[in-house]
Amino acid sequence: MPSQIHPLIALARPAAALAIAAGLAACAGPALAQEGETEMPLTRLTLYRSGVGYFERRAVVRGDAEVELRFDRERVNDILKSMVLLDLGGGTVEAVGYDSKEPLERRLAGFDIDVSGSPSLWNIISQLRGERIEIETSGSRVTGRVLGMESRKEERGGVVVSVGYVNLATPTLRSIDLSTARSVKILDPELEAELGRALEALAAQRDENETAMSLRFSGNGRREIVAAYVHEAPVWKATYRLILPEDDGDPVGLQGWAIVENHTDEDWDDVTLSLVSGQPVSFRMNLYEPLFLSRPEVPVPAVAVATSQVFERGRAGRGQSPWAATTPRAELALEDADSFHRRFPMESEEGVQRLMSTLADVSRAVATAGATGDVFSYTIDSPISIERRRSAMLPIVGARVAGRRLSVYDSVASPGGRHPMRGVEITNDAGLELMPGPMSVLDGSSYAGDAQIGFVARGEDRLLTFAVDLELTVDREDTSTSRIDSLTAVDGVLRQRTSYERRSTYSIDNADPSDDRVVLIQHPISPAWELAAVEGGAETERTDRAHRIEAVVDAAAEHEVTLVERRQIAESIAVVGYDLERLAVLVREGRVSDRLAREIREAQRLSANVQETELAINALDAGRGRIGQSQARLRENMRVVGRETDLYARYLRELTEQEDRLDEIERERTRRSRELDDRRGELREHIRSIG
Repeated sequence: MPSQIHPLIALARPAAALAIAAGLAACAGPALAQEGETEMPLTRLTLYRSGVGYFERRAVVRGDAEVELRFDRERVNDILKSMVLLDLGGGTVEAVGYDSKEPLERRLAGFDIDVSGSPSLWNIISQLRGERIEIETSGSRVTGRVLGMESRKEERGGVVVSVGYVNLATPTLRSIDLSTARSVKILDPELEAELGRALEALAAQRDENETAMSLRFSGNGRREIVAAYVHEAPVWKATYRLILPEDDGDPVGLQGWAIVENHTDEDWDDVTLSLVSGQPVSFRMNLYEPLFLSRPEVPVPAVAVATSQVFERGRAGRGQSPWAATTPRAELALEDADSFHRRFPMESEEGVQRLMSTLADVSRAVATAGATGDVFSYTIDSPISIERRRSAMLPIVGARVAGRRLSVYDSVASPGGRHPMRGVEITNDAGLELMPGPMSVLDGSSYAGDAQIGFVARGEDRLLTFAVDLELTVDREDTSTSRIDSLTAVDGVLRQRTSYERRSTYSIDNADPSDDRVVLIQHPISPAWELAAVEGGAETERTDRAHRIEAVVDAAAEHEVTLVERRQIAESIAVVGYDLERLAVLVREGRVSDRLAREIREAQRLSANVQETELAINALDAGRGRIGQSQARLRENMRVVGRETDLYARYLRELTEQEDRLDEIERERTRRSRELDDRRGELREHIRSIG
């Protein structure tokens, strides 16, 4: 391999590469919160591919301590839903205090002047009934108490409009046109201050982007405290580099990188990072905003006059207390609490650590199980540092893996295409699961193309394609044949078994004069068809949708690979409808006995007799119908001619002759009907006797 590629494939351990690429410092201990300090730095971070992150903070305190954490308001609901607080030195975790987010409408409704909904001057003054105000107009200044508001229709500029007036109680009653008012002043200092506070609440609602949470711990001595929570985080992404060697026998270089984004307003300094492919269930719930329910209003209860009461005889079982049903449940709760404290003794460091492991490592225990499929985690060996609002690409895989070059002709995904794709088959013997992501392929000293991989477990083979192989062309030709294997009769029904065969021939032309090619053909799997033989190649494996056939094509040569697929179909065929020419062929080929052939021919002769009789009956019925139509015409004509005329006599003779013919038809039809019944019965008996 050329020397300029060596730095790419000289892959060091991920920990060392991480330290070089990200400039990471050595791991420091937990921050010590001295008197007056409130630092609780982020020490551990787990990012999931489902869009959430697990954040863990630690600090060391002495005695009673209060730590303040600040969060964006949009993340407070996740914090309230997931936060876990622990005092690892036997101290007590007290209540968490934070600013309440009361709905703005409800907060504004608590002021004497409602400024919600962008009120007009009319709306504000209407709320001041009885209060003293001062109105300055263009010509005067009027002071008085607000009586009310009114609207008057007035003509102004030739147009009738509504004009608002405020009615004031001065030494006299006056109405002031609001359209002439330059200013309105509230003379009550407390009410004016109340209006100011309402406006401040509006402004504060826009300015409050963060919420402070006070974490209180009480205890003695020096000890460590932990705060852990989950909130929304960008999905971490995996990306890979595959470096192909010049010699096929050499291992393939593989680098894997994780793209991590710090979208918080806090620098991540010396943080232990884990990247998990699992997708825990996560949802949002509004726990931050107070919830108020509407309650029904009920009348004040009145005290009823006491009267004597007659009690009925009780029917409950004797000796039973109404609390008996709840007693065992309460005892069970106490037993569960005792069991919990035995498992997690909170007065010891070991018990607290065991509880933390149970709470924080449940998902990690699942994620590190590579055998469970698309669930795995990478824990970066050295702490990382990423500044706020910045991203980093961290090396997570550095290994040499087994691999080989090949060309892939996918007749499933791209039917009709002529050129295969250049590809490589790798074996994941890096000791780590590979997450889904893009992969850039370097061939020798040049870029070769891009590929994509899904989840690849340890030891699993994976096929990748990255470029069109223009030096190979493939043409496919399909042919099919069929033959009847057997024909038998069971209970008068013919059972025919037919074998179908189709041959798919792939003609491969290698125009490369210097290199042989390993060609992998993906041939579609069809339900009910079995791959019986492969000529010119070999089936190496199967997927859910394709046979994978491999063949070696020499340099500057042509090669054919033929797949033979077979299926067999059993059919039930009516005896009288079987093809006699096909039957004769089967007799000559020895697949049908002479006796069965004679019985089939006899059944068809008897069926022809039945059809002959049915046709004769149909002809008689048709003749009877025609005579009926003729008689109707004659009777209509006889009504309009005289009885003494020759025409009437001729009509009468024709009617008489037709009646005689109808009698003959009826006799013949009766005979033919009996004949049809006999011939049908003979055919049924013969069919039942076949086989």
